[in-house]
Amino acid sequence: MRYFAFLGVFIALIGLSAPKKAILEPVPDLQKLREAVFWSEGGYKTHHPYGILKGCDAGEAGQCGYLAGEILRIYLQRYRALPKKQGDFISYVARHWAPVNAANDPAG
Repeated sequence: MRYFAFLGVFIALIGLSAPKKAILEPVPDLQKLREAVFWSEGGYKTHHPYGILKGCDAGEAGQCGYLAGEILRIYLQRYRALPKKQGDFISYVARHWAPVNAANDPAG
């Protein structure tokens, strides 16, 4: 029982000491976002899992998934460091992961 009381106090202290912005900012689920990227980039039918063109082949989907997760984590760090955010995190990722009218975009 003392363990749960300590845990409750610990969580309360962390919550009180955290900046208000951190408390109010939603935390994206990077695992779900990574899965959404996988399916939007062709799923199991593609030669380039997660849309990663260099260093990932269809036979290395697990390694590509790890790499995609790390890229999304880095994007989240960069997004949070922006002094003035334009749009939400998903829009930020879309602009960098798959920019519109990119040279390698099959849809143009």
